[in-house]
Amino acid sequence: MGSCLSKPQPVIPKKQEVEEQTVSTIEHFPTLRRQKDMKVEEEKFTHSNENSNWLTIVFDPNITSGISKIEVLNIKNLEAVGIADESVMFYEGEWPWARGMGRIIFYGNKGELKHQGAAITGNQSFLDGGRVALEINMDSQPRTLTLFVNDEEQPNYIINIPSSAFLNEKGSSFKINKFNHLSKPTAKHTEFSKINEWGKVWQEEKQAWDNTDGNQASSTSIGLTKQ
Repeated sequence: MGSCLSKPQPVIPKKQEVEEQTVSTIEHFPTLRRQKDMKVEEEKFTHSNENSNWLTIVFDPNITSGISKIEVLNIKNLEAVGIADESVMFYEGEWPWARGMGRIIFYGNKGELKHQGAAITGNQSFLDGGRVALEINMDSQPRTLTLFVNDEEQPNYIINIPSSAFLNEKGSSFKINKFNHLSKPTAKHTEFSKINEWGKVWQEEKQAWDNTDGNQASSTSIGLTKQ
């Protein structure tokens, strides 16, 4: 009988995974101006069914140094995440941009990124059941905010963010999955990434950026609304 030789199997490259090295969990405390509008169960936040008040939850402490990554699970109708200058105060019933778009970064659940000027498109949406993360690098020069959806880095990111960061989220129900310090960034910022600068008027066609220091103040928080 003749021998039967099997054909060599094709080599399928493995998907490259970014190793996330957590140094520590950031102990965080929500500040609720209207606690009756919010139900809190450990890391899950749900808007009351009794009203449709806009509500922003501010978290202490401020993020002022190091690399931090905060991941949120969109349980139901989470509309946006973002950061804001630490001087911004959110009051009951106000939209996140009530103090001006120039003081916040707004990442909507349909993928739109807003600051001053035009909304920037190209990032993925994060619908119910999806995970959205913000990686804030205060050690890089310039400081950066990189967004992730279901562990996938998004192409549009922000430079020269304020020297402390403030999380702003709004929606009907969400859960904080991670609130960690990292030993190194997971963001790669490849040739396909696009830079957007804090403090500039954004246009759909991106402009060149300069390596200025940007604003010198901001904080950490999260917000929730029912619509």
